Amino acid sequence: MKIANLNGSPSGEFAVGHIEGVWRDLGREAGTRSVGLRRIEIAERHFSTPAHEHGGDEEIFFVLGGEGLLWQDGKT
Repeated sequence: MKIANLNGSPSGEFAVGHIEGVWRDLGREAGTRSVGLRRIEIAERHFSTPAHEHGGDEEIFFVLGGEGLLWQDGKT
């Protein structure tokens, strides 16, 4: 098992239109193969990603501060 440091993980800023934030790829830092683990610090009044779906995959969100909307099954 490898321990990953949030502050040592690869990060990058991403900004296109209403999508803006800093992405950190903790899964890659920890050596995961089939599980993604990312921390996205979303800029105020922006979105983390465009609306999308993953088929059978699941996503888990932890909101550490602020507020936002979740779009699921065509509803917010």
